[in-house]
Amino acid sequence: MIVSDSGPLIAFGTIGRLDLLETLFRRVLIPDAVFHEVVVAGRGRPGSRDVAASAWLERRSLADRGPLARLPSNIHAGEREAILLAHTLELSLLIDERRGRRFAGSIGVEVFGSLRVLVEAYQRGIVDDAAALAERMVASGYWISPALRSTLTKESLSTPDH
Repeated sequence: MIVSDSGPLIAFGTIGRLDLLETLFRRVLIPDAVFHEVVVAGRGRPGSRDVAASAWLERRSLADRGPLARLPSNIHAGEREAILLAHTLELSLLIDERRGRRFAGSIGVEVFGSLRVLVEAYQRGIVDDAAALAERMVASGYWISPALRSTLTKESLSTPDH
């Protein structure tokens, strides 16, 4: 089980591979702000219906919203709620945005990014070409730095299982 921010849900929804999250994590928790961003504000966009209808994606409200005020204001609402939910439940966090990743890590939350998900899926034999999926994300408008894409390719090609 893992907590997710909206970015990875949108990225995997756009390329039609939300199933990777279910396969790797079984259950994915999303806070209300992430649900709103992906399903309500994102209505009609790729993945929004899948997120709304997926039983393995579980919407969670924060029991105590007070700590949100102590999180940096330069981190978006969905990211802040996802960080707090992951911290409170002592779960890993799926997040791509750099500021959110840094802050989450600074308070002891283990972070995963979309590229790590692709590498894990490749290493487990779930996908044949992680780099191609990353390129599809980029082609659909999701920004991934060229340096990270290069690292993904090197990691994918150097795994002993393939």
